[in-house]
Amino acid sequence: MEGLIITYGDGIQTLPAQFQEKLLSAFSHFLEVAKFETTVGLHFVGSAEMQRLNLEYRDKDKPTDILSFTYGKGEEQLGDLALCLEVAEAQATQNEWDTQTEVVRLMAHGFTHLLGYDHETSEEEREMIEVEIRLLKSCGLIDIYPQE
Repeated sequence: MEGLIITYGDGIQTLPAQFQEKLLSAFSHFLEVAKFETTVGLHFVGSAEMQRLNLEYRDKDKPTDILSFTYGKGEEQLGDLALCLEVAEAQATQNEWDTQTEVVRLMAHGFTHLLGYDHETSEEEREMIEVEIRLLKSCGLIDIYPQE
C-alpha cells in the first residue's frame, strides 16, 4: 500500500474533504516524481505539541512548521511528518498564498527529508530545493521559490 495517511492530534479539527483530497493528490504526484512507492503519515498537531516535539528532537524550544521522522526505505512506511497548521497558516499569509499551498509546500519539504535530503550546507540546500521544486511543479505549484 502506498500513499498519505492523514491523522490529527488532540484538539485539531479535521480538514475539509476538499483540502484532504488536494493533499492526497499532491502526495501521489510526489511519489510519481520520486519514482518511489511508500506510505507516509501526515500528522496535524497544535503549536504546543509541535513545540514539545521540536524541543525533544531538535533542542529548539519553539513551534516549527514541519518535522520529519524517517523510518528507512526498507520499512513499509517511510516515515511521518508532523505539521503545525497554525504555523503553516501564518506562513501562508506571509508568503501571500493560501493555506493549502503552504501545506503542500511543507509536505514537499518534509518528504525530501524523508528521502534523505538535508539543508545543513548551501550545496545540500540547493539540491534539496531543486527536488522540492520538481515535486511542487508536478502538482501545478510554480514560483514557490525565488530561483525558479
